[in-house]
Amino acid sequence: MPLFLIALVACNNPDTARQKPVVNEDSAEVSVLPPVTEQQDTANYNKQEGQSIQLKFQPDSTTLTATGSLKSAKDRIIAFLPADRKGQLSAILVPSDSKMNIRFSQLVMPDSTMDGPFGQKLDYKLTQRGMYRIIIAPSNMADGKTTGDFMIRLKVD
Repeated sequence: MPLFLIALVACNNPDTARQKPVVNEDSAEVSVLPPVTEQQDTANYNKQEGQSIQLKFQPDSTTLTATGSLKSAKDRIIAFLPADRKGQLSAILVPSDSKMNIRFSQLVMPDSTMDGPFGQKLDYKLTQRGMYRIIIAPSNMADGKTTGDFMIRLKVD
């Protein structure tokens, strides 16, 4: 009976259950292959999740539209823009309410240098490859609503 329990436990061991032996019929070799895991891209592109927006262009496209929302006057939304080549960035913020006080607050380059503040339009020469961070926030220098939905229209040539 104890031998039966040992065999049962050994056959149900999750470490050995994940790896399946493969026998090559041409030679009598047995090899163990690691389990196949599929990694799915779970990022929700061009839509705000929490305080960030992951920007992604469609294949063969140089333009995109993304959506977001400011919930309070202290909100800061960071749009992450991967740049695999140098080029000219043109972006515009389109608030859902024309009285909304929103702007491109800062642009953080891949080397962590910053530029800004900007207004609701941003034209900038991308001179580095890597991840750019575009910070969107209400302007402390202007009146108007500080909450609401917005769109970003972005083009990189």
